Amino acid sequence: MPVTFKKGNVVSALIDGEIDCLLHVCNNKGVMGSGIALEIKNRIPDAYQGYKSAQVANNMRLDLGSISFGWATNGGSVCNMVAQDGYGQRIKHLQYGALAECLSRFHKGTNYKTVGIPYKMGAERAGGDWNIVLELVEYFLKDFNVTVYELWGEIMLSLIVDNQKIDTN
Repeated sequence: MPVTFKKGNVVSALIDGEIDCLLHVCNNKGVMGSGIALEIKNRIPDAYQGYKSAQVANNMRLDLGSISFGWATNGGSVCNMVAQDGYGQRIKHLQYGALAECLSRFHKGTNYKTVGIPYKMGAERAGGDWNIVLELVEYFLKDFNVTVYELWGEIMLSLIVDNQKIDTN
C-alpha cells in the first residue's frame, strides 16, 4: 500500500483514534527529551513507561534494533523503535540497520491496520536522511496503511526553504 501524507499531529491522530499505532524513533540512552519523543512522553505516559521498562528489563540497556510498546487511553499503541545511537545535534545518530530491524520486528510481530509516523522521522534530530528512512518504511510496512503526519510549522518551514507552494485546504 502506498504511503500517504497528511497535515496534522501524529500524537493527536493516535489519541483521536485515526490510527491504530504510532511509530517513532528513540535513542538508546533512555531519554525522551525533545521533539516527538517528548510530546509522546507527556501526552501518552504509558509509551514512556514501556520504553523505560524495556531498559530496566535489559540491565539498563536499550539495544539498537529493539522495540517496545505503550498504550494510549483509547487502546491505540505507540511503538518505540530504538534506532538512534545517542542524541545531540550536528551529527548523525540514526542507524539505518537498527531502523530496518525495528521495522522488520514491527511488521512480523503486529497486526495493526493503520500506522502513523511523524514527518522526517529519524531525519531531524537524529540526523538521518529522510529519503532513506521513507524508503525503509515503504519496504517494511508495505502491508500497512501508513500515514506520514506533517505538522503545519514543518510544512511552512520546508516551503520557505524550498520556495514551493502547497494546497492549504
